[in-house]
Amino acid sequence: MSKTETVGNAPLHTSDAFVADLQQKMLLDKERLEEQLDHGEINAEDFANQVNGLLNSVLKQAAHIIPTEDFERIFGFKYSGQTAVLVDPQLAAASAKSSNGSN
Repeated sequence: MSKTETVGNAPLHTSDAFVADLQQKMLLDKERLEEQLDHGEINAEDFANQVNGLLNSVLKQAAHIIPTEDFERIFGFKYSGQTAVLVDPQLAAASAKSSNGSN
């Protein structure tokens, strides 16, 4: 079980705080990628691949740091090294292509 601290009257599990920090960093990195996409510095497929890479990095870090039962409670599944796909790169590329009016 994870160490428990309190914030005010509410218990705060160290695992929860760790995941919240990882999530914050991931969201900042995702915003940076969105800006690059908006400015044409990367394409939709690259954006999707990099977002998926961020997600998988977070999952891998969390799986190595927090106890298994906490991981399952927080993420809702048991991690066994599988690759998660949040954004399908081919769909992102096709969507960007169709929104630009290209075929």
